[in-house]
Amino acid sequence: MNNIIIDRLSIDTGVSSTFLEEALTKDITTLEAIFDLVDNSIDAARDLLIEQKCSRGDDNLPSSYSGFYICIRIDEDSLRVLDNCSGIDRDTLSTRTLYTNKPSEHEYGIGLYGIGLKRSMLKMGTEFSFYVDNGIEGFKSHFNNKAIGGGKDSPVYADVVPTKLRKKSLFNVSNIKSEIKNDFHNSKWFDNAIKEFSNRYSIYIKKGLKIVLHHVKNKVRKNIEGVSPSLKLDGKFLPTKKCLYIQGVDVIIESGIHSEYIFPGEEGHSIANNKKLTDSFGIYFSCNDRVIVAASTEKVHGWATKWHSEYNGYVCWVKFISKNAGLLPWNTAKSALRTDSALFLEVREQLQPIADQYRSAIKQRYLSKSKNNFQNVEEADNKIDNKSTKNEKVEKSEEKIPSKNISSKKDKIKARPNVDLPRNRDILVDWGVTDIIIPEKRNKEYHIFYELCQLKSKDEPITCVVMLRVFLETTTKEVMKCINSKPQNSLAKNSAYIASVLNERKYITEAVKLLIERYGRTNEDSLLSINNIQSLVHSVDFNTEKTLVNRYWDDLKPFLEGCWKLINDYDIK
Repeated sequence: MNNIIIDRLSIDTGVSSTFLEEALTKDITTLEAIFDLVDNSIDAARDLLIEQKCSRGDDNLPSSYSGFYICIRIDEDSLRVLDNCSGIDRDTLSTRTLYTNKPSEHEYGIGLYGIGLKRSMLKMGTEFSFYVDNGIEGFKSHFNNKAIGGGKDSPVYADVVPTKLRKKSLFNVSNIKSEIKNDFHNSKWFDNAIKEFSNRYSIYIKKGLKIVLHHVKNKVRKNIEGVSPSLKLDGKFLPTKKCLYIQGVDVIIESGIHSEYIFPGEEGHSIANNKKLTDSFGIYFSCNDRVIVAASTEKVHGWATKWHSEYNGYVCWVKFISKNAGLLPWNTAKSALRTDSALFLEVREQLQPIADQYRSAIKQRYLSKSKNNFQNVEEADNKIDNKSTKNEKVEKSEEKIPSKNISSKKDKIKARPNVDLPRNRDILVDWGVTDIIIPEKRNKEYHIFYELCQLKSKDEPITCVVMLRVFLETTTKEVMKCINSKPQNSLAKNSAYIASVLNERKYITEAVKLLIERYGRTNEDSLLSINNIQSLVHSVDFNTEKTLVNRYWDDLKPFLEGCWKLINDYDIK
């Protein structure tokens, strides 16, 4: 009785005709939809550059996009994106361009033709058309939102037309939805769009890509400028660089001083100009040159402390690079980072120590020269520093540098002098006042010098002499590389030769050159004499006083300063 079948019902297991449109467009903004179209154009340009074996940087990304342009035109009831990138070939157009969820095949890509193009069109309007020309053949097509869902009842066709012998792509979205129209024709929205374009595509723009935003109705045509900051290459603190390889992704972390930020006491310093830069300090994240996060000081992005005035001028770039865009830690809208990904978390924990190193170096090299200089910095910072993670009032200095006349009951710390240290001092080198600047990217030399600066000539004279000679020998080897000269086996001869070159190039005076030459003679009490230093170190009677060790440093300091100025100039070039 239970096996009797009266009828059979058909159960619909499909999706509604509007589901794809709603699912794809629900979580993206109008501006992000336009970004999708621009990303596709940039991917086409990059594909062509790589195919043509273009020049690439250390990150393996194209060095220049000069000659390429993208124009976004907003009319009363349409949006058009025109570019002169590589166009689309026949196979890509027929099998990939409007097909959703096929992985991107673009090397170092930033967009997916399938989801990006389809999503942006469905978000903005209901009528679509395109004309593309790859220099071999052209294609024209016109369709609507019903056809784009992939239904068999509304197939999409493209007409093949003769090429005009120049690469071109024009995508048009018309019958714009009312909520999108409200955005397009709102002046505040348009001003924000200019700002966001300037941030998101700043790396490409600085590499020569031209992006134009044209609002026909409002008669505004804006050439987008890249606003993301570069790093200062001629300051007392040079940029640092750290390279990692994690889970198939190259990560480059570069940090330093904002290229336009000028500290008090430097030529051209202006509180007003520094104030204009305040919102651009912080951490920047990019994926394959597409900026995802700009000027962040949020904990979620690795800023683990409150913003402090001593971080002023700080810029850190975190660049994620991968041939496979799917490995990069960004969301599908490319509007944020996936901050819970293992890759991002591994990188994030390294960012605050880099920022703290910057703060320490700036305090030592810019803020601690004198009482007046420090007070000027404090005054300037109080005027310009309104940056805070949660719009909080900026916290006062947690580590104020004591001035000459200020002391604490617990710790009477003397101010760092702005003149040479006395010969009978207890330390050999004062890290805070020395003008020898060694960028951290020169890892070996940086750490040798750092360790030298931690020594006390009073307590560790032998170690001071040994480390000083090591630092001197390392420095001369690096200079010889810079001036393209083959070093000899004699440290004294190498030093004398370098002193002659430095004097000729105006890095040191004639007096310093003569002193180094005298120090190089083996028949005098010479630090540069290998025999002499070996005898000092190995002698059972070695009891050199701190004043002699300090004298070695004081006499050699101008020479070493000249060496590192030359090395840094060489690195910059």
